[in-house]
Amino acid sequence: MRQVRGITCLLLMLAALLAGCAGTRVDGSHPLLTRQADAAKVYFIRPYTERYMGFADNAITVEADRVRLMRLAKGEYTMARIAPGQVFLTVHSDTTWGNSHFIREMARSQRFEFAPGRTYFVVFRPFDGEFRGVHFEMVDVDLARAKELSRHLRVVGAARSEPIGRL
Repeated sequence: MRQVRGITCLLLMLAALLAGCAGTRVDGSHPLLTRQADAAKVYFIRPYTERYMGFADNAITVEADRVRLMRLAKGEYTMARIAPGQVFLTVHSDTTWGNSHFIREMARSQRFEFAPGRTYFVVFRPFDGEFRGVHFEMVDVDLARAKELSRHLRVVGAARSEPIGRL
């Protein structure tokens, strides 16, 4: 009986640790993050997919101007206050490709212009290139679409105090 309790406790602790590794985390020391009043509020949204996508379902990494900004898990969204101006966002993800299913890192970059005091909603949409693997496209959507997409997602980090549903 003691052994069963010990194994159960061990499995629960392991599950909690793995859940913590897989979740969304923003790097608070990123040079573009700011608390100034004129900061752009940028919501990063990663909806669920219609089907299982293998390695592409793992957390993605988002860089802003070539510096890691966050990890974003599937089914979650968060918000960051970013200094206004031109920002290059890059999304890194894993995928399998080819007939041998090799694991490969995919990266896509896109330029965004964030105006002072404005709110933006960046959605990460998977694009299935079939044998070429899955990569993510970044799409800027309006508030109505952001509300629709985020309705059933987990709110993480700074977005908890200002969820999209209350905007």
